Amino acid sequence: MIKKVLCMSALVSSIAVASKGEFIGSGKGYNGEIKVKVSGENNQIKEIEVIKHEESGFTRRAMKKISDEIITTQSLDVDNIAGATYTSEGLKEAVAKAIASSGIILNKVAVKNKMTSEYKDIDTDVVVVGGGGAGLAAAIAAKENGARVILLEKMPMVGGNTNYATGGINAADTSVQKKLGIEDSAELYYNDTMKGGKNLNDVSLVKKLTQESKYAIDWLISKGTDLTEVS
Repeated sequence: MIKKVLCMSALVSSIAVASKGEFIGSGKGYNGEIKVKVSGENNQIKEIEVIKHEESGFTRRAMKKISDEIITTQSLDVDNIAGATYTSEGLKEAVAKAIASSGIILNKVAVKNKMTSEYKDIDTDVVVVGGGGAGLAAAIAAKENGARVILLEKMPMVGGNTNYATGGINAADTSVQKKLGIEDSAELYYNDTMKGGKNLNDVSLVKKLTQESKYAIDWLISKGTDLTEVS
């Protein structure tokens, strides 16, 4: 797929006709077709709108970031988003096909942001490595208890594996369930979790998870998380 995108980019670079209008193209993402509408004017891409896709969670934000970088650099030679490689390539393929008939000339090489070579020491109390659900919770809790915190994340956006939960979280005997009249218990949650793990789970960790899940829900709600829908 990479070769296909680079080939399309070279084709576009050889066309020397300015164009204005909207152009449609599609590429293959991780879960299916990605279709985009590219708006161009004065030989430049002005807007990239994803009009159809089957991607989910984290990859949706990846498409937005890739689109913004293409517009900024006026080039398809932008880095893929780690963790969303197929989605990144599918989006770039779709954009390449859209502009192939537009007459827009793209730069062959993206303009890279220059990183500073100046370093300095920073003092802190806590360093949290990883900005997923656990890392973010740890960083917030440490900060609330008076610690100076630095959160490190290798991906271009936070969320980690929690992004793939698409907003859901397992919990039992929560305040939200009680308000809706839903009967549940930590014991039921425990039995269900052990069954799902073919009884190979670490019992002490599963008990910790299931018995204290309701407190995690209350904590998240206190931070403004909308967990009012129970399914």
